[in-house]
Amino acid sequence: MMFHELIQAFGTRLNLAIESDANGVYSFDIDHLHFTIHDLSPQDQVAFTGDLGLPPSGQTLEGLYRLLLESQYLFQETHGATFSIHPETKHITLCRVLPLMSLDADSFFAAVEQFVNTLEAWVEIIRNYRSAEADTESAYEPELSFLSGDILHV
Repeated sequence: MMFHELIQAFGTRLNLAIESDANGVYSFDIDHLHFTIHDLSPQDQVAFTGDLGLPPSGQTLEGLYRLLLESQYLFQETHGATFSIHPETKHITLCRVLPLMSLDADSFFAAVEQFVNTLEAWVEIIRNYRSAEADTESAYEPELSFLSGDILHV
């Protein structure tokens, strides 16, 4: 399917009028999460991005960055998405790129749903992260197994 057909089917399924900005970016807020869908039709792709927020301040972040990188290994805990740091805002972001030719209306909706579920889980992990140096009695060690289940229904 073409991107415009996928995004229109997505909007119809959610009963939303969907419009992009001048750059072909569609922005959404679902359950207090902000994510975007980028039309990369010239590359025959679509990208989902989500803001995970600022890393916790006042503590060593080596453990958090190690957790992000290890969780991304073979996409075990990211469902195909990758982490980055936005160069302007310094927020941690999550991004997933998919080939358009692999998508139909149902698989597109399922991919968005999985991305939003993953985004929600990682927002919570980052929000609750505590390095061992910050608080040795209550160092936060996230349980990542819940990333395989449904957290949110779009």
